Amino acid sequence: MAASRQTMWPEVAASADPARASVALERIGKAFPSCTEQLQDNGAMRLAVVNVVAASPFLARVLATDPAAIDVVAAPGDPVEPTEPLTRWKALEILRIASLDLSGLLRLEEVGAALSDLADGLVRHAGPPAGIVVVAMGKMGARELNYGSDI
Repeated sequence: MAASRQTMWPEVAASADPARASVALERIGKAFPSCTEQLQDNGAMRLAVVNVVAASPFLARVLATDPAAIDVVAAPGDPVEPTEPLTRWKALEILRIASLDLSGLLRLEEVGAALSDLADGLVRHAGPPAGIVVVAMGKMGARELNYGSDI
């Protein structure tokens, strides 16, 4: 079997996990054929996608299943507007934050703040039942959430 165009990109070979990146790019290309052309033409976006899929199977799956995901990576400076279901909003926002993080565009403190902002937004949009108050303590209260935090 011949190598696909995506697996021959230099960003794939230089990624944290070339095998994982190759498989993910194949899946994304099959799900959204126009995405391959976008990535071919846009080196910065290609690098961001390769970095994300090499680092995270979860985010690779988001890119291969959500048609809005590639647009999120294309414009990572634009926060994702809240959407239903909230799990979709969470996944797309984490994709956006990770894209900025893995591209070196956010400092560690900014990543924690962005994840904390997402958690705040999720709580706000989920709307706790009347009479319930949410008190953020620990990492959330200190705005030090990380990708493994339960949000």
